[in-house]
Amino acid sequence: MKQKEPSPVVPFLAILLIIFPLRFRKINISLKKDYRYLIYFLALGFGFFFIEMPLIQKFILILGKPAYSLSVILFSLMLSAGIGSFVSSRVRISLSWAVSVIVFYIIIYIFLSGYIHSFIISKVLWQRFLYTVLFVFPLGFFMGIPFPAGLAKAKARKAEIIPWLWAVNGCASVVGSIAAVIISIHIGFLFVVAVSAGLYLTALFVYKYM
Repeated sequence: MKQKEPSPVVPFLAILLIIFPLRFRKINISLKKDYRYLIYFLALGFGFFFIEMPLIQKFILILGKPAYSLSVILFSLMLSAGIGSFVSSRVRISLSWAVSVIVFYIIIYIFLSGYIHSFIISKVLWQRFLYTVLFVFPLGFFMGIPFPAGLAKAKARKAEIIPWLWAVNGCASVVGSIAAVIISIHIGFLFVVAVSAGLYLTALFVYKYM
């Protein structure tokens, strides 16, 4: 059976719903001036799901069932990212340091993924759940820091565009989750994870000029 090509409808609608409303609502947004905010929140949306989706896919074999992998990875990432966001609002954590940890973690995972998977899969089921949470939690913690950092900077300089930035990040998340699966199938899981490191570095670079 011939495989269907992925529909371009979702990316098209995402672009349309980001750009088109700017023509009708009189808010102080100029793509020529505010493109750095656009790049930053697009990079974060794609970067987050370029880590999340490959992890869900890879841990299906480790945890035994798709439902287990989805539940454990989502729980670990959402909880740890939420805690990271909360802590960063109370304690100042350098974005450069947070992104450095994310990139370092990704590099370690790319080179040691075989050992990590072998270690976890050798355990009984409840231990696999535990070790998966312990593995994902530090990464998720630091992944929760860039988004509120960007919002804080936008609020200080141009607060009226914050709802638009939420929409940009949301659209990137939807498109990114689909793109991550497609790229993983055709090129590989680890390639997608490596791209996410580049996206976080891009966000860090852009942040300095926002």
